Amino acid sequence: MAHQIFNDVAIFDLNDMIWLTVLPNSTYYQPNILQHQHAVFGWKCIRDRIATREQLNKRGVLSNSIPNECALCNGGGESVLHLLVLCPFASAVWQQVCAWADIAFYQAVSLVEHMMLFYASVERRVPAKKRLLLWLAVIWAIWCRRNAVIFKNEEAVVAEVFEQIRLSSWHWQIIGESKGSN
Repeated sequence: MAHQIFNDVAIFDLNDMIWLTVLPNSTYYQPNILQHQHAVFGWKCIRDRIATREQLNKRGVLSNSIPNECALCNGGGESVLHLLVLCPFASAVWQQVCAWADIAFYQAVSLVEHMMLFYASVERRVPAKKRLLLWLAVIWAIWCRRNAVIFKNEEAVVAEVFEQIRLSSWHWQIIGESKGSN
């Protein structure tokens, strides 16, 4: 499935774009910056293959007695789009990230559209090789907090998730600079 990035002539496969962050000799390659688990997670999200409550219900893993509510906002069905973009908690995280990066905040109708809009909005500020890293850091941090809420009874705190994203982004940047990858 090919998609065109806004303000860009290049057409590419989003699946390839995510995988190319971990493959040498590619435009998006980031050695030692992006752990494979983040790329795998991003790919699974784009393909709607993460274990949200909606997916677990479809697969018959959850019993009917467990509600399909989002663990972060206790509302809405927990689909990948809701959990990572539309949920009020996720939306608040994205708003902070966008304010921090000085880019526009977008509410998208699909995760692919959200990724494309985010990628295009950081186009002039971030080198091509690093555009995807921040997006992956955000969705990973939201997912990790969702799991902490479910499995460790932690609270969903936007400021904590935002700080985790900032630290991850800073860490990846420092590693990238030390390895000479810009």
